[in-house]
Amino acid sequence: MKKHNYHIVVNCSCSKSSSPNHIYSYGGTKNVCIWVSKNRAELIFSMSVLKTHSDFTTFKLQLFLDAFRKIHLIHVLEYGCGLHVNRLDIHIDGDMRSYEKACSDFPFLYSMLNNATVEFGQSWSNEHIYKCILGSPKSQYERDQRVSSLFSFLASKGKKYELDRFSCLWTSLNAYYSHYAKCFEVLYTSRNPSKTLSIATNDSKSMSALMATYCSGSHLLSKKERNVFRAKFHETERFLSSLMPQEVDELYSVAYNDLINPEKTDNKCILELNELIKPFNQPAFLFLLFEFPYYLRCNFMHGNIATLLFMAYNDKELKMFRLVNAYLDHYLKENIPNIFEPGFLTEDNYISMLSSVSSTNNSAK
Repeated sequence: MKKHNYHIVVNCSCSKSSSPNHIYSYGGTKNVCIWVSKNRAELIFSMSVLKTHSDFTTFKLQLFLDAFRKIHLIHVLEYGCGLHVNRLDIHIDGDMRSYEKACSDFPFLYSMLNNATVEFGQSWSNEHIYKCILGSPKSQYERDQRVSSLFSFLASKGKKYELDRFSCLWTSLNAYYSHYAKCFEVLYTSRNPSKTLSIATNDSKSMSALMATYCSGSHLLSKKERNVFRAKFHETERFLSSLMPQEVDELYSVAYNDLINPEKTDNKCILELNELIKPFNQPAFLFLLFEFPYYLRCNFMHGNIATLLFMAYNDKELKMFRLVNAYLDHYLKENIPNIFEPGFLTEDNYISMLSSVSSTNNSAK
């Protein structure tokens, strides 16, 4: 059967090697080849069905739409910025037509990442992230909590306002700890086939289980406890909103060092924060990662509370969101790649999570 050859050039040709950057399959179409370099990309594939140029410009060809999304995402992951598409050259069996951005039939793909700038660490050079992205169409990966965490984290980079950034970062963290809890459930059930366990759909249990992997006995406060400590939360708000920019920048690293070596902590900010939150039975690192962001989420992201349409530059709320966003951003950037790794849930993690779940669920032994 005759094969028809398709070649799409984004902006201009890549300085491509003999091998594509990425090769994957889409449905029955094998060897879909992608080259991505800074501000440019190419896509090559063959099909037995003859498509028209308009099938591409209208995104009628789902393979092209899916590949276009993948190209944009790969560009962000590899170059830390959005791909601005100004021109497309579409070749069908050698018949080439060019489309400029000003054309009425230009195939626009609206991206929340066009103006995003992301500084990824070494852990993001992770073949398992690409395997997940390339191996699944949108209809599959949009239900993957790992991808949900990744996409929400990336979406935060395209947001201008701190409240919008918080919404994305919280959603990313929510998907992250829910995925952790779901993997724990699967492993627990495989070891205890006669028992059932459900924590992944419960925010409090999921967060508490993940908190236990960092510090045994730590857990998210109950609603009743949160009401009891309402005054203490307000006092902590005032303290955190009084921190200087340099103190906010250093907060993640000093809180993590306190978690690892609490007896060696001499940072004045962390010592004062630990004293404030002493009744919560949580180290500062976990309080700032789970308890305080959850507190903000409950106070500012519910339908029965008016959203913050206006904030002065020195409002306490704005300072709190800046602090929490910087903290969540740091954590997620360091940890999201890990959940794409096979076997990321270690035996030590499992034991710690089991201990946490057992303390609140008598059916977990």
